[in-house]
Amino acid sequence: MQKILISGGPHSGKTTTVNALHEVYPDAFFVPEAAERVIHRENQKAVADPDYTPIHPVTNYPSFAPMVLTEALLLESQIPKEAKTVFQDRGLIDHLAYAKFNNHEVLVPEISRHIEMANYAF
Repeated sequence: MQKILISGGPHSGKTTTVNALHEVYPDAFFVPEAAERVIHRENQKAVADPDYTPIHPVTNYPSFAPMVLTEALLLESQIPKEAKTVFQDRGLIDHLAYAKFNNHEVLVPEISRHIEMANYAF
């Protein structure tokens, strides 16, 4: 299995690139971005309950980061064993960088352990 991470800052074209790759690699497996899914769920909670304050990376990174890590691990666990090519819209390496950037070093050992287990090729 070849895992290819599409990484970069916000609004740099990652998802656009992944969408274009769908056309070129129709047999590949695609992993969506975990943070986007968490943000969407949090926003939906706020719509359903106007008193709910959504957890977002800018306003509450310490609570947001573990949620995204859990989502990322769930998404990676869904990669079929028979998949030959996997494209990931971000990946665990991005989570490591964001944890360090946001001075949330408490997550670094756990994220690093999961990166080793993910068997990324460098």
